[in-house]
Amino acid sequence: MGANVTILDISLKRLEQLDKMPGSVPRTSTIALTNATLKYGLEIAKAGLEETAKRSTVIASGVNTWDGCLTNRNVAEAHGIDCVSLPELLG
Repeated sequence: MGANVTILDISLKRLEQLDKMPGSVPRTSTIALTNATLKYGLEIAKAGLEETAKRSTVIASGVNTWDGCLTNRNVAEAHGIDCVSLPELLG
């Protein structure tokens, strides 16, 4: 463990906050996040989200909802909500 963990119970949801999150160093965390995600944003800007999600499993794995449907199986199971696979929705 090693990190301090703050646990909050809000509206029956359990939220955990770890100390030493990137927010404590906003400039360098912003640069790191931009370096890690810029190429994906440029792909989406070039081809659109639908086409990029069809071609890239990395992008598709980040899509949790599509056209009003939940596409993330783990989130659906955790909340007892129906889930539709993204490839099924994209055709």
